[in-house]
Amino acid sequence: MPKISEAAMRAFLTFLDLETYLQAALDWCEKEGAASLEEVVEESTDFAQSLKLKNLERKRFEKRAQEALADSRKSTAPAESLADSRKSAAPAESRMRGVSATWVLDVFPAMVKSSTGKDSPSFIEIAPFLAHGDAGIGKGKVCPRDGMPDSSIVDALFSEGNSGRSTIFLSWVWSYKVLDVCSALARWLKTQGTNASALVFIWWCFFTNNQFRIQSGGTVTTQDLCETFGDQLKKVGRMLIMMNKYRDPEYVKRIWCIFEVHMAAAESIKTELTLPDSAQEEFDELARGGLDSLSNLLSSIDTEKAEASVKTDETAIKVLIKSGAGFDRVNELVEETLMASLTQEFSRALKAKRLGNKSVDANVAAGSGGPAIRQLKQTTQLSPEFTELVEQLTNGTPEAQEKSAAVLRSLLFENAENQREFAEAGAIGPLIALLTTGTPKAQAHSAGALANLAANGENKVKVAEAGAIGPLVALLSKGTPEAQAHSAAALWNLAVNNGENQVKVAEAGAIGPLVALLSKGTPEAQAQSAAALRNLAANGENKVKVAEAGAIGPLVALLSKGTPEAQAHSAAALRNLAVNGRTR
Repeated sequence: MPKISEAAMRAFLTFLDLETYLQAALDWCEKEGAASLEEVVEESTDFAQSLKLKNLERKRFEKRAQEALADSRKSTAPAESLADSRKSAAPAESRMRGVSATWVLDVFPAMVKSSTGKDSPSFIEIAPFLAHGDAGIGKGKVCPRDGMPDSSIVDALFSEGNSGRSTIFLSWVWSYKVLDVCSALARWLKTQGTNASALVFIWWCFFTNNQFRIQSGGTVTTQDLCETFGDQLKKVGRMLIMMNKYRDPEYVKRIWCIFEVHMAAAESIKTELTLPDSAQEEFDELARGGLDSLSNLLSSIDTEKAEASVKTDETAIKVLIKSGAGFDRVNELVEETLMASLTQEFSRALKAKRLGNKSVDANVAAGSGGPAIRQLKQTTQLSPEFTELVEQLTNGTPEAQEKSAAVLRSLLFENAENQREFAEAGAIGPLIALLTTGTPKAQAHSAGALANLAANGENKVKVAEAGAIGPLVALLSKGTPEAQAHSAAALWNLAVNNGENQVKVAEAGAIGPLVALLSKGTPEAQAQSAAALRNLAANGENKVKVAEAGAIGPLVALLSKGTPEAQAHSAAALRNLAVNGRTR
């Protein structure tokens, strides 16, 4: 059979669902005259090995290929049925296509310069040349979504293997310059590992939406776009926020961006942040300003004043927000999401600086002995920016305490180094104090920060001995819904693989409030409470207490009505209650 091109094979292997993989492979067989789908799949397995991917990634691709082969062998449908199936699947598949990150970085900039005559125009300037108009990339190509002439860019690129099923959704602004966008994309790809660009396909409205239809205004409404953006974001399940600068970013002033962040927060979709290299000098200046600079960065978020290039879009989205969560709640969700992403970006950049300082100090230490070694040890302490966060927990205004606790919560999430360093820097005591003396927001963020600290094995004892358990238990009943969920999570982490803490948490009266949250709490609080009870029930002395507190009924109910996370923790809790206990 004809040799499958590398680009085509990359496209096959990066489809996330089996149905789309099969459709792409069958289409290729039909177009190229390949003998059978079996040969395509066999070659794709060899290709996965040749990519020299990490072992787990390679196995995942090989498994996907073998599943496709097994499925093709089972199929007895006639050729006409397969063709009809491909035809009906085409619109949905097209809407999920993303542009290849490799193509964007390697090909697109030169194409832009050739068509516009500019090195780095904005995407608003590029659109009439490449997204629509007589020279558009999709001009004259049949759109698989409506069968009419003129397609999206991703549909035009698909036959070349330069688009595929989206692996990440990009939230950005059309006024960005193309070289800044490529710089930001390249920076993010560096964090994704070897060969990442070849495996990333981006749901990017400029490339994925059919700009010909949007320009005509005849078949695409604002409501259509809202549904498209929301639905595709949920299907992709991962969002990359791209900002062009730290100070006064355009991003927070655009209603579409705010809408996308709101959707991601509401659906608990993972978000990441990237900026171009040109933002680094600005970051250095902001970092010197510490927490105030980070706070001021987000102070301009005002959904009610945000704008869109198309006035009808702006009006429609604002009506949607006003009739739903409301402007204030959306502002809060957007600020929390961006705060989490920005603090992670600040953390990475500051640590890179510290590593650079350590390298310099190590060279000095090698030549001069004792004093230089002392200097090297000093560089391992928290940076001034991080030290300020800890100080603000005690000495800051109520608003500063809230923001410091929120930033700490983000910095501590799944980061063992930060968890260790902030504990050593004295963050535990002030966070515990805020559980009782702080504002409701400060209490919730502090409970979340303590939950993340307690995820570190060394910190479990420190947090418990510092007196956190009592205030956390109190918040289970008296705190805000967010504080209840974070407190339950903190008690869960404190109880994991720690028999002494399991006893202390039970003796502090946590079981009753945790059981109550199984029925009355938010979905997140239900899941975290089930997890906490799961670990408490791992202790023999607690099994009867948990059962007698009435946990079994609500846990059973969550098996069918809870979130997937709540279902998993409830099942584990019931298992722990049943093992070697009187509650069997």
